[in-house]
Amino acid sequence: MDGSEEEPVPAAVIAEAVLPGDIRKRLQLMQTDVAERMGVSQQTVARIEKEHHVPERLAAYLRAMGYRLEMFAVRDGERIRLR
Repeated sequence: MDGSEEEPVPAAVIAEAVLPGDIRKRLQLMQTDVAERMGVSQQTVARIEKEHHVPERLAAYLRAMGYRLEMFAVRDGERIRLR
């Protein structure tokens, strides 16, 4: 491996799909904490959590071929399916 590819991370999958805000709450972070880490406003974080930023065009493209788009948040051996 030349360093340009990441090795797959074996991860335990959390069975239920969660919203991004649920992950933040589980980590006991406030929206302002995440906003500061991102370098954006708290309102931007609130909008991200509310709008569920899913790439709809890609999802539609995959649906046209009989697939569905699934998104996961992965960290330290944990894999959480987003809805």
